[in-house]
Amino acid sequence: PSVELVIDETCRVLEVRPQNKDGEQLISGLELLDKNVEDVVYELINRSISFGFVKADDNRKIVLISGALNDKRNELKTKKENDEAELTELLDNIKARVDRIDNIKVRTITATSRERKDALKYGLSMGKYCLYLEAQELNGSITIDEVHDMSISDMIEKLEHHHHHH
Repeated sequence: PSVELVIDETCRVLEVRPQNKDGEQLISGLELLDKNVEDVVYELINRSISFGFVKADDNRKIVLISGALNDKRNELKTKKENDEAELTELLDNIKARVDRIDNIKVRTITATSRERKDALKYGLSMGKYCLYLEAQELNGSITIDEVHDMSISDMIEKLEHHHHHH
């Protein structure tokens, strides 16, 4: 399941956008707006497990959490750097919390607003699109179509495999 959360600067969830069918199922009936994003992510991942999206017996359950700042072009550089640091810290906090769930392995990615737009254009989640870009760099033969059909775990496994062997 893939879900995009739009948050404000106090980390409250303003908007929830499921990115695929599993994502729609995952959030159905939940009241997530105005909650703290760390709590929401934690809740969604636990729910993924109880729904069987994340199989209890998978030896590697990988969750990808990516974040991007929204595009305020004219922002001061210092403010932007500060926001980026805050985003990174938020992702780290979420990772630390989710990593404690049994056997879950979290990978975090910070994306640019440009990457986020491109991902939407291709109908991919931001995180998956960033993995695709990473795969492209390592081995230019992977196509967007292939990525659509691959699970996050498959992609990360392929990338890690590739890194270890080169």
